[in-house]
Amino acid sequence: MMKDRTGRLQFSFFLYNSLFMSICLSICSGRFVSVVDTESWSWFNFVYFYAVAFSLYFFITFLVQLLLTGIFNIFKLRKTVIVLSLLLDAVILILFLADTFVFNQFRLHINLAMLEMTFLGGGQIVSFSPKMLIEIFGLSAACVAAAVLCVFLAVKLNKSKRFAVTTFVFSLLLLIITNGIHGFAFATHKQNYVEVSEMLPLNKPLTFSKLLIKTGILTKEEVYSTELPGNGKNKKMNYPLHPLVCKKNGEDFNILFLFVDSLRADMLDKEYMPNTYEISKEGIVFKDHISGGINTRHGIFTLFTGLPGSYWFKALSTKTPSILVQALEQRGYSIGAFTGAGLTMPEFNQTIFAGVKDLRLSSKGNNVIERDLDAIRDFEKWAEEKKIKGRFLVLSS
Repeated sequence: MMKDRTGRLQFSFFLYNSLFMSICLSICSGRFVSVVDTESWSWFNFVYFYAVAFSLYFFITFLVQLLLTGIFNIFKLRKTVIVLSLLLDAVILILFLADTFVFNQFRLHINLAMLEMTFLGGGQIVSFSPKMLIEIFGLSAACVAAAVLCVFLAVKLNKSKRFAVTTFVFSLLLLIITNGIHGFAFATHKQNYVEVSEMLPLNKPLTFSKLLIKTGILTKEEVYSTELPGNGKNKKMNYPLHPLVCKKNGEDFNILFLFVDSLRADMLDKEYMPNTYEISKEGIVFKDHISGGINTRHGIFTLFTGLPGSYWFKALSTKTPSILVQALEQRGYSIGAFTGAGLTMPEFNQTIFAGVKDLRLSSKGNNVIERDLDAIRDFEKWAEEKKIKGRFLVLSS
């Protein structure tokens, strides 16, 4: 099977192996559904979920096999292809099944940090009881048996090339359709479809909200709305856990957040930022700050919500705003945001500032400097108006 003249058969073998593997992984994916409130799901929601799982893991398995087998072919180790596929299938199934248990417990997927703590922590961070070890061994054995079955069936069906090509085309169409459904559901705030991307590991579906706006299929108001349609209004985050109690003590000051993306702390000195450095001498400089993330999305989100960045997608799908912004609005603060990059990517308008009226979404200009100047001009006009009307909170970037 693995000789040079059977290159086509190798290709069909990979397709069949990926087919059976995706079926196994789709069945395991049912464990993710068990931790989600599916009362509002229709039969089509379930069909969509398993269609996403099947098409996604078909191509992931197929590409991983093709890549590693290609490396083995370079070193003329073609006879190891079946053994390699078997090992890959077993490892993928074991990790995937383990991920379902992790997700059930912590609502997040396995990551490198978690694997390091488990395997390199010497049992001091993550430990397993004898009963758990027996269960792990049993489930791992079941995964190995499933991998053997997948490879065995792939070898048996290897000569049927026509059905293999049909399988590939069907999976590709399914992948395109499910991504199309997600993109439209994301733009129209259909939670039952959007939350699937949070449940399945390695799932990064397409979004094309701006394309829908440009083509006139949807309006800006529809795409950037913070209202959830239908039963989605009942699917709010449990945030905050308790009502925020604010006591009025003294004067309400104007609040200004000024964000400079990717600015290193050691740049705030006389040489590189002399003007900002002089301003900093009149205030308090915090040098022991712990950020909520190494990117704009998570850093800003954590600052305004007090939540880890892993809650971002849940906040986005439920249109949950910052409790700080809500509390300030209740105190009569006007909320303004003036950014050169805009608030729709990342979607701060539908998370931190969800529900804020007349929110400024973007700046005009052909380049960064023009957009920054436009933001500054709008801020100056807005701030001058608010001097008459009262206190305000502003975000500037």
